Amino acid sequence: MARARRGTLIRWGVMALLAVLTLLAGYQWQRAVLAQKEAEHSAQAAEKARNLALQTLNQVIFDIHDKLVKTPGTHKLRQKLLEDAARDLIQLSEQIQSADRRGDRSLGAAYLKIGDTLLLLGQTAPAQGIYLKCLEIMQAIHHAEPDNAPARRDLSISYDKLGNVSMQLGELKASQEYFEKSLQLREHVARQDPDNAQAALDLVASFSQLGQVYRAAKQYPEAGAWLRKAMDQLRRLEAQGKLSPAKKEWLTIMEKELNALPQ
Repeated sequence: MARARRGTLIRWGVMALLAVLTLLAGYQWQRAVLAQKEAEHSAQAAEKARNLALQTLNQVIFDIHDKLVKTPGTHKLRQKLLEDAARDLIQLSEQIQSADRRGDRSLGAAYLKIGDTLLLLGQTAPAQGIYLKCLEIMQAIHHAEPDNAPARRDLSISYDKLGNVSMQLGELKASQEYFEKSLQLREHVARQDPDNAQAALDLVASFSQLGQVYRAAKQYPEAGAWLRKAMDQLRRLEAQGKLSPAKKEWLTIMEKELNALPQ
């Protein structure tokens, strides 16, 4: 009898302990969920702050370059302001990187703008190094989301930047390869979305860039072929009513470039 009573007490004790453990587990789970939500909220708030800072710096750089460049006697001031903006962008990129966000578009965008700013300062080789960092980020994002059209376009822009800076440095073979990689990405986007006017204009840019690099290499027949492709694309867009008045000026520019090619 006593043995049966002890067995019953033990079973009840085990059940009570299990109940307590279950409650504790549920409490810990709730705490973990709340902590995760708080962390996500903090991360989102930090991301918003970083994006706002990046947008602000982008606007500052645009205003410095677009407005002060038209004002006589402001070269030194423009240089100083751009240097300050570049320093702030580098600090911002370090903050984003320290948050373990190496695959984040914000970091890639920061590198892109740093490279653009260094180019405005005439620092071509350092700009190339920064664009390579941007490329690494954009490649990682595209690899993680291969069907993401905006990520594909971001990667094509990274290749464009490297193509342009390589051409400025006289690295024409590398420039051509970068532009060709950009074109491949843009052709894929255009095939997937044939009604996308921006994708069609991106093709114009790629055709024109390849024309420029072949012209720099003094391969004039190839340069002419690519420039004509750009013109044909622009005319198609114009016939479809997808060319803004500003973009229609590209036709005139392209025609002048074609006519300027040595025969």
